[in-house]
Amino acid sequence: MPAPTNPQVHLLTWYIANCARCAERWYEDCDAVPGGATEARALGDAIRDWQIKAAPDGKLYCEECFTIQACEAEGHPWDEWLPSRAVEFPDREVRYCPRCDDVEVRVVAAAGITSNV
Repeated sequence: MPAPTNPQVHLLTWYIANCARCAERWYEDCDAVPGGATEARALGDAIRDWQIKAAPDGKLYCEECFTIQACEAEGHPWDEWLPSRAVEFPDREVRYCPRCDDVEVRVVAAAGITSNV
């Protein structure tokens, strides 16, 4: 990249951290662009100020992707099976993951569980 020819114009390198999973530009709604002239500053801003979390794998994730990554790595901490509240599906049970909000549904027959949907 050529150097600026105007002495009042400076070329500046700026580091910004993104989510490792979705690459969300979490800073787009900010008044000022976070990050800094060093990688360490960008990582510090992301973790300290913008809800970006460092996972055990060393990568940075936004809040939503952090929970998804945790469930993929460790498995879902499922709640107990509950009867479906949907009137059209009285033969179903559901359970939820409180960490990532995933849902699992299964069909229940009178004689017991027959299949996962």
